[in-house]
Amino acid sequence: MTYFIHKFITGNHISNNLYNGIYFGQVKQVNDIIDSYGFSYEPQWEEGYDLLCVAINSRNMDVAKLLVKKNCKLEGVGRGQSKSFKSLIRVAISHGDAELVGMLLERDTRKMWLEDLLVHQAVYAGRRDIVRLLLERGANVETRNLAMMTALHLAAVQGHADIVKELLTSGADIESQDRDGRTSLFLAVSAGHKMVVKELLEQGADHECKFNGLKPLYVAASKGYVDIFRTLLAFGADFDGTNDFGQTPLHIACVKRRDVLVSSLLEAGADVNATDLKGMVPGNAVYKRGNSYRNFSRSTVPFMLAKHFSALKAGGLFLNEENNKVLQSFAHRLFLTFSDNDAYIQGSEFLDSTMECCKAEICKMKKIKNGSGFSVYNIFQKIERPTAIVTVKEISFLESIDLDNELPNYKHILRRFITRAKERRSLVSSGEEWFSLFLNHSGDGPVTLPQEVRLMIVSFLNDEELKQLIFCGKQLF
Repeated sequence: MTYFIHKFITGNHISNNLYNGIYFGQVKQVNDIIDSYGFSYEPQWEEGYDLLCVAINSRNMDVAKLLVKKNCKLEGVGRGQSKSFKSLIRVAISHGDAELVGMLLERDTRKMWLEDLLVHQAVYAGRRDIVRLLLERGANVETRNLAMMTALHLAAVQGHADIVKELLTSGADIESQDRDGRTSLFLAVSAGHKMVVKELLEQGADHECKFNGLKPLYVAASKGYVDIFRTLLAFGADFDGTNDFGQTPLHIACVKRRDVLVSSLLEAGADVNATDLKGMVPGNAVYKRGNSYRNFSRSTVPFMLAKHFSALKAGGLFLNEENNKVLQSFAHRLFLTFSDNDAYIQGSEFLDSTMECCKAEICKMKKIKNGSGFSVYNIFQKIERPTAIVTVKEISFLESIDLDNELPNYKHILRRFITRAKERRSLVSSGEEWFSLFLNHSGDGPVTLPQEVRLMIVSFLNDEELKQLIFCGKQLF
């Protein structure tokens, strides 16, 4: 305010009245003075440019619009100060009045503003309406700043999901990378903006993109962004894929003691036997040699892993040598239980109790049978057979069981198996169709095989081989 008092309070009551009218938003007073004296009345008015600056900076937008309508100058000659149209419109955008910005754009016949980063400025201000206005007037949606960030990158970092949607609707490249090689999705995940992540995924963003060897799912796991992590999983992010160090998301979640994320990954079917480039399994991060119970006394991760390992062993499922060592390490430690009195429990005691429960559930699986005579256990034995085919009747039977109450220690393993069984049936069916096409286009003429035989042949292929068969078929036919 000191600057403007020096500039306008000059002993001339007309100048003082005009300045006060602008500063305090007196539209009628300003209008009357300009109609009576015009912008040329005082040299320091700069033909209205400085008056417009006062109006915008004091956030009296109605006065600012009046000055623009009265054809005040949109550029001035300053004393070492920027008095360009660009600087004027930047201030208007930062104060967030779309109507005023539109009026200023109408007055700029040279379109000089197109060379500036005004869309970025509107994103900073969080103004979707101004972003839309600028794009409609011809702004380039792919313009980049010095960090090679587009407006979409900036909107992702700032957390403006509505602006992200606007930019994508206007043709922004969803996979464009900034100077460091980060996509908008990676930036949004890193910044923890759940709604932006969801919007980008719904618009088809690649959730397997990498930066410094890390995928978005790993970043969410490392930072503990539970909602974002689950959103990425829901959109099909690969929870068994590895980063450049051979680590899976489960490795990261265990290293960071992310209880909820470890639980989500185990429910989804993450492989506890996966080893990184150093030969370490996820459990090694929890049970390091020399660790006392104090290192993880407030984490449920050790208990979750121990229960999962026990379920695998009791069910005769694979548990590698390193995980068996981890399990032995658990047995020789004290753990703090999460009871009201914060009692300690010996690891071996917990394991014995858990193993008994798991064995009891295996016996229960053998007793739960459908009308045709096969049991849950008969289906359960197919879990580790990569080419096993589960019938529709078997899938329906498993889905009819209240797994939460009947088989709580195996519910996640069985649910994941049901999902995989359905996926495999779909792959086998599709693979059989493409296999039939290959046979019909063979060099020696069409080969006729019954569908049952074709299905039997392709059922010997594992999932990856089936995907390759389908891919080749789509490429050739």
